[in-house]
Amino acid sequence: MRKIVTEAARVEWEVLASDFDACLHELRLIQQLKPEFNIAGAYTFLYPFIGVREQEQISFCFTTSPELFPEYQFYGAFRSREITGEAFFSLMRLLEFIGHKMKRDARETIPDYSYLFTFRRLPANWVTSWDKFFRGDSAEVLEDLILKLLLNAGARAKAADIQENMDSLKRFWRYEAKPLGKAILATGYLLYPVPQSERDPLFLSYRHEPE
Repeated sequence: MRKIVTEAARVEWEVLASDFDACLHELRLIQQLKPEFNIAGAYTFLYPFIGVREQEQISFCFTTSPELFPEYQFYGAFRSREITGEAFFSLMRLLEFIGHKMKRDARETIPDYSYLFTFRRLPANWVTSWDKFFRGDSAEVLEDLILKLLLNAGARAKAADIQENMDSLKRFWRYEAKPLGKAILATGYLLYPVPQSERDPLFLSYRHEPE
């Protein structure tokens, strides 16, 4: 606080109609100005998405630039790159016990900070099940995943690693997927996936919803 006061050039007051309007205005200013001492929510372009594509195989994508992958159905934007990334790569590791991971074509160019994985022989109904999970509607697919892992000798031999990966998925469900789904439902937000710059304003609206 001393550093802020020392470096401040002036203080401006702006009166808005409500507490919500004031908080939203503050949030937009942080996104626009990216102040040195208040970066929470300033770098929304880092908010990640998870994408799924079903063709002959099922592909998964982790990226902050969904516009570069128009053939994917994306979910998000999620706020924590750490929690979302841990869950995504945990899921990719677990799916190796369920399906067959395909090798990527060395000639294929993938944008920086984006990751693609493709699997054969995954259960036919899983795209719908993972759709519900990533949207925050249902976590039932995790039970299905656990049951299939229990039938795999390789997975049973690595029980500690399997549990760690499952914990990452559960953490993502609790702190990212389910809260985003609840916020969308409560506010009636229509655009999906939620744009990165609109994720925090959506949650601000959700917190200001009447009881």
